[in-house]
Amino acid sequence: MMKKLLITLIAVMGIALSVMGVAAYNEAAETTLSQLTGKTVEQIRELKENGMRWGDIAKDAEQFEAFKDAMFNNMKDRFAQLVEDGKITQEQADDRLAQMQERHENCTGEPNEGGFQIRQGMMGKGRRGN
Repeated sequence: MMKKLLITLIAVMGIALSVMGVAAYNEAAETTLSQLTGKTVEQIRELKENGMRWGDIAKDAEQFEAFKDAMFNNMKDRFAQLVEDGKITQEQADDRLAQMQERHENCTGEPNEGGFQIRQGMMGKGRRGN
């Protein structure tokens, strides 16, 4: 019984950490878009809720490349912090960043065409189309 409880607790913690990571990433994207476009975070969220992708919002403001670069730099900082905290090795960070660099260079803002692809795509809709 205790083993099942421990396994369940670990699974729940893993899910919670994943959700927190995605939430932090979403917050960074919203804040970055707000700074680049002059829109409020609330306006950015409303556009997202109405079906616009982050890349589309950035493109409409002619800030796509700046947005893409800012988010890539954000991810580099995040990986550096993970290494510093001992959560991943420098080699793991370097491998992931190399993959992300290639996606960054090829990112057009369309789903599944580059980007950082957290779940289905940094600039695109999620796995369930949201």
